Amino acid sequence: MKYEFNFGNGVICLPESVLMRLDMAGELDLKLLLLLASSPQLRETPDAAKLSSALGVSPMEIEISIAFWRGAGILKGGKLQKKKASTPSPSTEVKEPVQMALPAPEVIQGTRDMPSYTGSEIEQILQEKKGLKALLDECQNMLGKVFSVHESNKIIGLADYLGLEDAYILLLCNYCKTIQKGSVAYVAKTATELYHNNIDSLAALEAYIEQREKNSSFEGKMRTMMGIGMRALSTREKKFFAEWAEFGFTDEILQLAYDKTVDSSGKAAVSLMNTILRSWKEKGVTTLKDAENCIEERKNEMKKQYSKKSEPSPTFAESSFNTDEFFDIALQKSMELAREKQNGDKK
Repeated sequence: MKYEFNFGNGVICLPESVLMRLDMAGELDLKLLLLLASSPQLRETPDAAKLSSALGVSPMEIEISIAFWRGAGILKGGKLQKKKASTPSPSTEVKEPVQMALPAPEVIQGTRDMPSYTGSEIEQILQEKKGLKALLDECQNMLGKVFSVHESNKIIGLADYLGLEDAYILLLCNYCKTIQKGSVAYVAKTATELYHNNIDSLAALEAYIEQREKNSSFEGKMRTMMGIGMRALSTREKKFFAEWAEFGFTDEILQLAYDKTVDSSGKAAVSLMNTILRSWKEKGVTTLKDAENCIEERKNEMKKQYSKKSEPSPTFAESSFNTDEFFDIALQKSMELAREKQNGDKK
């Protein structure tokens, strides 16, 4: 006998990707998600006080749970107030988010200026700041492990010292796990490096991850097109691919540039393809037709240059003679030599 749902008077709808996060979510997270899914009004005007009252928990726990689902990529929109760092940053300058030319997580050098808390200090901080305990629990759920004192130290440092939002930390945990680098040490190093590059707000982190994923997707496409396979890219290839991704060309334009590269050089030469794509970008190419017109214009230019080089100079034309004249002169010379020899024999 099969099971069937009794939908009653209504149905709630959830993203399918929730299934991929069930092992990370706690009891409160699941309750909150169901409550939000069942009430469009609560989603439209989220109120931590109303949600906490409905679920019998503190508003801080609600905010942490919302941060978890935002970090997991299930919820988007809305705003959480950014927490103040307990230790002010040495610079009083207002930071602008930087989204381009960012360091890849793979080359991060390590955490800087992060405090080291003792076990008793961690316990005291968690008692004073109840939200940190909830944040630690959610990070453990996200990364799928129970933290050691050393690992808890790192997460607390990100929140308490750098003043990063809960949603920021959880989003970064989720991203690092999706790229198979879900250790607390890697999360902390990545967060610290991004912070020092002014990627210190949730919006800036979302833009950074979006750009990274876009570049990663583009890289995979170019690997397939150029037959690179899974070998490590050279520094030059990485530089070119990142630049091409920013050009925003369609797949058809990229394929045409690749075809012209192979036709001209006999191989997938990234330098030549870069020259072609950069030239098209400078000429404002946006469609396949634009690119084809550029190729045709180039062909016409080359024909003109070749024809000019092939035209004989006037002095050469004037001093030249045709083959008929050559053979006539040669025949006449031979006959003269023959007559001279004949006359000599007679004498």
